[in-house]
Amino acid sequence: MTRRSDHSHEKIRVMALEAAEQIILEQGHAELTACKVASETVYTAGALYLDFENLNNLILHINARTLDRLLQVMTVVQLRHLTDEDRSRFSSANCISTLLSLIQTAGRSYLNIVLLMNSPYLS
Repeated sequence: MTRRSDHSHEKIRVMALEAAEQIILEQGHAELTACKVASETVYTAGALYLDFENLNNLILHINARTLDRLLQVMTVVQLRHLTDEDRSRFSSANCISTLLSLIQTAGRSYLNIVLLMNSPYLS
């Protein structure tokens, strides 16, 4: 078992999130467990709970990472499809920043809805 001091707090979180995402991609979300995530990161399940409150919290962080990636892709796609005239008009009016802010707000709202829903992750 790797000692916790071998990796920074942030590195352990990233390792756990990446392992959890891989498990979900390969086996489906129903197969996600703390033990499986721990075995992929060479840490114990108990060590994961030092970085995440519970499995639900880990899943919410996965969702947040997914929404961040979606925002990045949407930003690139949006900027690629603007004409030079649109870029000038939107840039001067700060519309792109407003659009990105709205996307971030939508993502946060999504996470709040997940918390309020009767989700199998939240039982």
